Amino acid sequence: MNPASIPAGTKIRVVGDVHGDATAFAYAIATDRFIVQLGDLVDHGPDSAGTLRMMFDMVDAGRGLFILGNHDLKLARALSGDQVRIEPVVQASIDQLDDELRTRVPRMVAAAPAWVRHGPALFVHGGFHTAMLEQPSPDHGLRSGCSRMCT
Repeated sequence: MNPASIPAGTKIRVVGDVHGDATAFAYAIATDRFIVQLGDLVDHGPDSAGTLRMMFDMVDAGRGLFILGNHDLKLARALSGDQVRIEPVVQASIDQLDDELRTRVPRMVAAAPAWVRHGPALFVHGGFHTAMLEQPSPDHGLRSGCSRMCT
């Protein structure tokens, strides 16, 4: 996994948990700044698919990155065929996804860093340990491709 990075010298906007609120996310990313989204793009809100599409478009365009969130990881694991408990909020997110997103989510989440250092700043979804200051973001164990559930 290649470490995600924030382009040097760029102004950034940091956006916290979106949880499927695509309307609020659209307002938050309406900027010329590089977006650092701190994880949990999905679950609870009305449009997890919309938030994923917006974030993936920004990643593709080199305009942003997202940090791995626990909700994102659980969705990707479910789509990859891993055994996870599917609560109603997770199922609602799965139900919103078209075939393209069902295939893409596991790949994009597998590539997402658990944290990113940028100068003196450390961006992380939740939980901090001083070892993060000295080590690269670890492999979080998600298979980088899809399995039986993604096709």
